[in-house]
Amino acid sequence: MTIEELLAKYAQGILDFSEINLAEVKLNSINLSNIDLTEANLSVANLTSSDLTKANLNQGKLIKVEWTGSAVSGATLTGAKLYGTLRFRLKIEGMTCEWLDLSVNSDRSIIQNFTPAEAKEFFSATPPITMMYLQNQNILCLI
Repeated sequence: MTIEELLAKYAQGILDFSEINLAEVKLNSINLSNIDLTEANLSVANLTSSDLTKANLNQGKLIKVEWTGSAVSGATLTGAKLYGTLRFRLKIEGMTCEWLDLSVNSDRSIIQNFTPAEAKEFFSATPPITMMYLQNQNILCLI
């Protein structure tokens, strides 16, 4: 299914896209609220600033997804495969995630269980800050 077909079906009110392969697609700044992407492959997809409010991402493959600034408020991510995915500036109010597969090969060899508070902390990551100062012709870098 092409992205255009997915967006056309979504616009018609079709929300069930379980097990769809959207690897490496560009869906940045798109509204996909309430969509069902259970077990979907979103590996290396660009979802930057997209609206995934109340989306079902359970068991989804979110490996190396770019989703900075996306809204996943009210979404469910339990069992998602999340390796190499940054979690910066996500909107996460009411998001549900009981556990994630953080293993390199999505083989469940690294399972992270969460309480609601732990999930909120995990998905509230902030980017590191690098400060550089020029002092007497030398650069001092603090990370």
